[in-house]
Amino acid sequence: MIEKYYPEEGKLSRHAYPKHMQFFKAGTEHRERCMMAANRVGKTDGACYEVTCHLTGQYPKWWEGRRFRHPVDVWLSGDTSTTVRDILQKKLFGEYNDIGSGFIPGAKIFKTTNKSGVREALDTFAVRHETEGRFDSYSTGVMKSYDQGRKSFQGGKPDIILLDEEPPQDVYTECLLRTMTNNGMIIMTFTPLMGMTELIYTYMEPGKELK
Repeated sequence: MIEKYYPEEGKLSRHAYPKHMQFFKAGTEHRERCMMAANRVGKTDGACYEVTCHLTGQYPKWWEGRRFRHPVDVWLSGDTSTTVRDILQKKLFGEYNDIGSGFIPGAKIFKTTNKSGVREALDTFAVRHETEGRFDSYSTGVMKSYDQGRKSFQGGKPDIILLDEEPPQDVYTECLLRTMTNNGMIIMTFTPLMGMTELIYTYMEPGKELK
């Protein structure tokens, strides 16, 4: 699936998605990025494409964004365990009965574990990472959800946190703390359905207090 995205020509050509390219490139300068836009414009697809590149260590020749030279630890999160399963898990891993049909190639998926209490939902995973031309190291990841609360985001030092849909402010603050000491990366993708929240305000009007 990943090979179909952002080719040189065609409907999904990278030249047709200049804002996606700007978003990727911004990762070289900014630790926090937010793709806030309308529904059905490819926000989550773009984020999953980038996360796949980091998980596998394989970047396209045209890539101008940040590159990790080592296996990464990734947190994938959304509103609930069910929405994480139906959106992020499906896009990255494919259908539950066809793991490897998503953005992450099946040959790269080393191991997955299931989440307790949520049917067909993954909990953790390991992906083969190309490190200096070798494939004997692994990136790791875990699925989380906002409804688990801020405490479920405590501990750990993930390299990348993908937040699909706007998180509660306390969850976002905790994610910032988790990535602070290791120069980790936060990627957010959402449509602003709740209006001008405190989180959105910090991106739209940085340095000003919300009144």
